[in-house]
Amino acid sequence: MLAMDVDPKAVVEVGAEVRRTLEEAATGGGDPVATAERWTRAEFPLRLRCIENWLTERIRAHSTGEEFFTKVGGTPYPAQGKPVLNTADLFELVDGVRELKSTLDAPINRGLALEVILRRLAPGARLRT
Repeated sequence: MLAMDVDPKAVVEVGAEVRRTLEEAATGGGDPVATAERWTRAEFPLRLRCIENWLTERIRAHSTGEEFFTKVGGTPYPAQGKPVLNTADLFELVDGVRELKSTLDAPINRGLALEVILRRLAPGARLRT
């Protein structure tokens, strides 16, 4: 079993690092290229699981509030405050992470694929796509 070979302390540390980095990326900070390259070199499957969990938490948060119901407006995001990930963005990102997880045995450029996901977290990127 793989779970027996994993150090629980390392899992917690990786999870906390991924969470901090994703929160930073969602506010437009961080360097997606450097992060993607670093993450693909160490504990990549665990990091993908952490990203998927973080995105799933955001989807759950969207589905429990008033924001879950469709509101018709002239813009895709509220005029006040900063743009936030909407539910469609979150599901697309989860699909991207799951697709990347399914290619772990394939010879692809994982750094580039992860960079695309991290870039889509940035507020400006969501407005352009």
